Amino acid sequence: MTLSPALETLIENEMTALTKDDYLRPGMGFDKHVGEFSNLLAQEKEDETPLAQAGFDTSLMAKFYGYLEMITRTHGERVVAESEKKESRKEFNLKMPEAKKDKKVLMAVGRYIVKRTDSKEDKKVYDMVADGYGDVDTLTDIVTLAALMRKHKSLAQEVRPGGKTVDDSYLDDVEQKALDLIKLRGEAITSDDDSKEQVDRQNRLMTLTINAQREIKLFAEMAFYDDTDRYDQFYASDEMRKQNKNRDAETQPATETPTS
Repeated sequence: MTLSPALETLIENEMTALTKDDYLRPGMGFDKHVGEFSNLLAQEKEDETPLAQAGFDTSLMAKFYGYLEMITRTHGERVVAESEKKESRKEFNLKMPEAKKDKKVLMAVGRYIVKRTDSKEDKKVYDMVADGYGDVDTLTDIVTLAALMRKHKSLAQEVRPGGKTVDDSYLDDVEQKALDLIKLRGEAITSDDDSKEQVDRQNRLMTLTINAQREIKLFAEMAFYDDTDRYDQFYASDEMRKQNKNRDAETQPATETPTS
C-alpha cells in the first residue's frame, strides 16, 4: 500500500508521543517479527467478520498496514545509513596513517624554519601544532603547517625530510588530502547520526506494531473463545505454539507398557 499523507502524519504523531519507557521488544529478530506481523494482518482480513462481531474496530487496519510499510521502509533506511557509516569510517581509517606521516614531514620542516628564523611568532605556531593530538587535530595541523611553509617557501625547500621536497606541489597535495579527510570524517559522523535516528524510529515503530498485534489477538481470543485450536494455529506466536505443544505433551496420559 501507499500511505496517504494524513495517515503517515498520524503514525508519525503516534511515534513522537512515545517515550523510551514505552518501548517494547518483540523477543525475536526483526525479520521474524515483521513476518509474524504481516501474517497476522493477513489473517485478520480472512477473519474480519468474526473479529468485528467480537468487537474489533476493523477501521484500525489501514493504520496497522501503515505500521508495516513504515517499519519496513525505516529498516531499509537504517541498513543504508549503517552501510554508509561503515564505508566512510573504513576509508577514513585507511587514509589517516598517511596523513600522520605527512604531519611528521611538515613538523620536521617546521623545526628547521623556527631555528632559522628565530621568530617568536613562528615558534608559537610550531608549539601550537606540537601540543595537539587526535585525528582532527592532525588534519588541521597539516593545514596550519602548510601555511607556515608557504610563508617561508625558500627555507622550506632547503631541507628534504626523507628525500621529500616540500614545495608548492607537495603542500597543495597534503593540504587537499587533509581537507578531504576532514570532510570524510564529517560524513562518517553524519551517517552515524542518521543510523541512530533510524534505530530510534525503528524502535518506536516496533512498539506500535507490537501494540497492534496485541489488539488483534485480544479480539481474536474473544472471537474464538470456543475454538482454541484455531486461535493457536493462526494467532499464537511460534513461541506460544511451542509452549502449548509442550504443555499438551506433559498433560497426555502415560502409555502403559504391556507386561509379559
